[in-house]
Amino acid sequence: QFFHGSQWVVLAANAVRWMLHDADAGRFAEHLSLTYMSDETYVQTALMNSPLRHTLVNHNLRYIDWPHGYGDPNAYWHSVGQRHAAGPMVLSPSLTPAVFGSAAIAARKVDLETEDGVAFV
Repeated sequence: QFFHGSQWVVLAANAVRWMLHDADAGRFAEHLSLTYMSDETYVQTALMNSPLRHTLVNHNLRYIDWPHGYGDPNAYWHSVGQRHAAGPMVLSPSLTPAVFGSAAIAARKVDLETEDGVAFV
């Protein structure tokens, strides 16, 4: 069975060891090496088909806020300019409570070339 998700993952040492040394994981990596979006499929599928599957947590510990939940994402991307087009929302002080209230240990995306970005940090 195939799984997919973010290519940003937090892995325990035993998961990394398993992916590096297990023959099935190696064959699967080789199979996916020339496919589309393998970086968003390999880790999830390999580990969900491993003996470690019952120890996995479905959270990459990153706060990423996409503009789709706030209306038209294209209008948002137009408002922030070409540098940030098609990406997550640029974090500002108004999002501080949401970021610090989450389980995340890292946040994306901060623009230190803007007053809001500097204020957020």
